[in-house]
Amino acid sequence: MEKAKHYFLVWGWNNIFVFGGILTAGLAIALYLVLGRGAVAGLTEQMLHREQVITRSGAKYLESFFAVVSRSMVVLANSENMRAGLNTQQLLDKFIDTWAGTSLVGVVVSSDQGIVQYSGSRERLLGDEWVSVKDRDYFKWAASAKEWEVRMFPPVLSRSGGTKGKYVIPVTAPIFDHAGKFKGEVTAVLLLSELARDYTAPLEISDQTRSFLVAKNGDVWFSSQGNFDGKNILHELDGAFTGSGVIKLKAEDALKSKREGKIEIALPLFEDRTTLQTYLIAYSPVNLESESGYLILATPRNDVLAYVGPFYLREMGMMFMLFAVILVISIRVAKMNAVVEERREQGRHP
Repeated sequence: MEKAKHYFLVWGWNNIFVFGGILTAGLAIALYLVLGRGAVAGLTEQMLHREQVITRSGAKYLESFFAVVSRSMVVLANSENMRAGLNTQQLLDKFIDTWAGTSLVGVVVSSDQGIVQYSGSRERLLGDEWVSVKDRDYFKWAASAKEWEVRMFPPVLSRSGGTKGKYVIPVTAPIFDHAGKFKGEVTAVLLLSELARDYTAPLEISDQTRSFLVAKNGDVWFSSQGNFDGKNILHELDGAFTGSGVIKLKAEDALKSKREGKIEIALPLFEDRTTLQTYLIAYSPVNLESESGYLILATPRNDVLAYVGPFYLREMGMMFMLFAVILVISIRVAKMNAVVEERREQGRHP
């Protein structure tokens, strides 16, 4: 009977601490999983909110930039020298100098027949004079526009100057002589790659964030990586992957809404388009006088996990230390109990 009691006491003390350690470890793991999932969800929402705030600010910044460019083009087109056709080349060179260090890299003047007559660029490279732009939408518009009007157009491949062969955004104003007769147009050249570098790349949250300026019909005016410039984002979704039709409808609704928004959605990687990845996307409207579009930021959700990583490691380290301390104490107390019981048993049976 005494031996059974002794065995029960030793077994009880040992296992109470062992069970306590196991219970603590189980609670720690459960707490870790709950906190971890909560951290991911919380950081996902925070990043979406952060992207929304950034796109809103970036959209306002772009609106201000395009508005200043448009006003400058109106002033240039209606200046006395431009109307009279005096010192045109010097006028263009001076205009370019005032925009040094920006994405406005060139300016072109064409005749009423759509033939390039003068051009200016920051490198002082003369354009390909006598190139025809008669088929360009911006010239067709200028031929029927009124004085003091200006308009920005979707990206086109430049045909002249230092930007030849590159995507540019034309900002055009018609030129009239003093008698009010149409005599041509003047177009500012905004280089897409530098627009992205100067105005959207600084907004990107991580190295994997991608930024886009998209027209409401889906035309990509410019993208941070340049691989979507001149393309239509809605056309790119046509049959791109299973379920792309549903995403295309959502994209169309968002572009028509004229409102800002945010969404978490799975899309093919922007680079290879073969692997699906979850992106956190925020968009805000960019309202311009003649055109309107959306500034879009897209960040891979995996970047959120990169932020959660240190949290996971810290919490796991704390849980492991707690379990280790309880385990050491359990073993120590169990040994002490065993020694005490053994001595007590020896005292009873000298």
